[in-house]
Amino acid sequence: MKGKRFLYITIILAGVIAGIFLIKKNQELRRRAAGGEPVAQIMLSTSKLDERLARVDVMFKTGSEGGNLEKISSLSLRLKYPQDGDKELLLTDKNGIKTDKIYPNENFVNSDSWKFPVNKIYTEDNALNIDFAAVNLTTEGYSAKDFEKIASFYLKLGENKEALEYRLTVAKDESAIMTKTKPVTNILAYPENEFLTIKVSFEE
Repeated sequence: MKGKRFLYITIILAGVIAGIFLIKKNQELRRRAAGGEPVAQIMLSTSKLDERLARVDVMFKTGSEGGNLEKISSLSLRLKYPQDGDKELLLTDKNGIKTDKIYPNENFVNSDSWKFPVNKIYTEDNALNIDFAAVNLTTEGYSAKDFEKIASFYLKLGENKEALEYRLTVAKDESAIMTKTKPVTNILAYPENEFLTIKVSFEE
């Protein structure tokens, strides 16, 4: 009798363990089916407008045509730059006037598909911070196989006309690109060394 009871308990425990394994396996399969791989990217593209001003475009894509292309629901970003050296970062509007925000892509602003609930530039602990978030309101989400501009900001240049390079740290805890499909997953592939670079050249 004791032998049969032990056998029954062993069978029940084996069934529970197998069930847990199958649940986890099913969750993993659903996660893969819904995406979740870090295929989205962000970058900064810089254009010198004149001798005193450069425009920096915040670019993103959600995958590639030949690989995984995800539909997203939102993008959030925090960029940080230490204002403690010789190369302080002065961000302005397109007229060179100091500003406390960046400028979303007009095509997105003029559509009914996007909202921008977070948009501010501020200094904290001697570091310049850019906080920005964009939310896609459509039921299907948004995808971009090539880099597209989500927003821009402007950089006031010095008078010495030397080549400039700024490294802006991407704050991981506040930066993400989230999928539309469930389970909602962050698919942002964080840049190498965790920073994005602004480069300005004065060469013709």
